[in-house]
Amino acid sequence: MTALSPATYPRRAFRSNRGSAFTLVELLVSMAVLTLLIVLVAQLTTGATSTTTSSTKRMDDEGQARLVLDRLSLDFSKMVKRSDVDYGFSKTAGNDALSFYAETSGYPPAGAPSGTTYRTLSVVGYRIDTTGATPYTLDRGAKALAWGEMTFTPLVSGNQTQSLVPANSLPVIANADYEVLADQVFRLEFTYLLKATSTLAATPPAKISDVAAVVVGVAVLDSRSRGILSAGQLAGLSAKFPDAVDGQDIASLWSPIASNTGNLGVPPAVASVVRVYQRYFYLSQGL
Repeated sequence: MTALSPATYPRRAFRSNRGSAFTLVELLVSMAVLTLLIVLVAQLTTGATSTTTSSTKRMDDEGQARLVLDRLSLDFSKMVKRSDVDYGFSKTAGNDALSFYAETSGYPPAGAPSGTTYRTLSVVGYRIDTTGATPYTLDRGAKALAWGEMTFTPLVSGNQTQSLVPANSLPVIANADYEVLADQVFRLEFTYLLKATSTLAATPPAKISDVAAVVVGVAVLDSRSRGILSAGQLAGLSAKFPDAVDGQDIASLWSPIASNTGNLGVPPAVASVVRVYQRYFYLSQGL
C-alpha cells in the first residue's frame, strides 16, 4: 500500500472542497427564486390589506348611513300629524333641510329661566353644516318647547307643507341646539312620494296630507378618506350630486354618479369609496 506524500494530500483535499461549493449559476437561480417568493408574498399581503381597508371603509359608511336613517325613522314615527301645524321641508339648491314637531325631548334653550317646565315635545331638525369647524357633516337639532310654545295655524288654512324660507310658524332651532349626528355624511336630499299618483315629485305639494312618504337620500364618505380632502374639495364633491328631480328617487339619481369615479373631482382612492343610501319614510298614518 502506497502512502500519500505530504505534497499531494493538501491538493486532493482542496479539490474535494471545491467540488462541493455552489456555482455562480446556482446562486443566481436561488436569488431569483427568493426574489420571486418575496414579491408574491408582498402582493398577497398588499391585496389582503387593501381588501381589509375597503371592507372597513364600507362598514364605516354603512354604520353612519344606518345611524342617520334609523334616527330619522324614529323621529318621523313621533312626528305630530295634525292639520293645523306647519312642517318645514326646505328644498334648496344643494343640501336640503327639514324640521317638524315631534313627540320627543329636546334641548332647553340657553339662558332659559329656572323652573321652566318643558313638554315631551320639540322641534326636530336635520341639516348639512357646511361652515362649522368640521364642514359637511350631518347635524340633528331638537329644540325643547315649553307649554304654550307650540304654534297652531287656523284649520281653514289646511295642512301646508311649507319652506323654511320664508320662515313659517315653526320655532327656529338655534345653532347651539344642533349637534353632529354623522360626521361622514356630506350630502342630504329628499323628495316626495305622492298619494294621489304614487309618483315621485321634487316640488312640495299643496298639503302634507298629499304626501305618502318622504324619500331621503344621503351620500357618505368614510373619515379616513375625508381627511385627504380640503373643505373646498368636499364642497365640490357635494355639488357633483344633483338636486332631486320629478319621477326619480335619490338612489337612482346618484348611484351612476358615485360609480363614475373619474368624474368626481377627487383622488381615485377617495372617489372609489363614496356611497349612496336612501330610505322611504311613510307619513300617511294620522294625516
